[in-house]
Amino acid sequence: MRWAPNWSVHVQCSSSKAGVRYSVHIDVSSLAIDGRLRVVMAPDLSTVRVQFVAMPHTSMELSSSVTMGPQGIIDLPLRTLLERAVVGASEKWVRNKVVAPNVYTVKVEKLRRKCTVTDSDVSLATEAAKEGSRRAHGAATL
Repeated sequence: MRWAPNWSVHVQCSSSKAGVRYSVHIDVSSLAIDGRLRVVMAPDLSTVRVQFVAMPHTSMELSSSVTMGPQGIIDLPLRTLLERAVVGASEKWVRNKVVAPNVYTVKVEKLRRKCTVTDSDVSLATEAAKEGSRRAHGAATL
């Protein structure tokens, strides 16, 4: 399976140490995870259990910058360390949470069996029926 969401994350933190202001920026994009996945679903689909059978290959694009004092952006080994830390932390999370024998469980709240019907449920069903009727009549007139 290949999972490659189309999103990016920008993290920025600023502070000062010994009177020197600094700012760190990290951008993560083009995350992709490739591996063999095992998925087990509850009969009522209320939970989905996911695990990779072996450590998947992860990749991402990273860029970072460190601004320190009045000098502005500086090119220090710190940038490389930051980028390695992000990659290492993401791989560690995957290994510790989603790679066998670990299992990541997703609870699907909307599909859990309900014992009561609320006014909100009736309202949602009514709106869905009206929308279905509108679409059916719109399709019939084409």
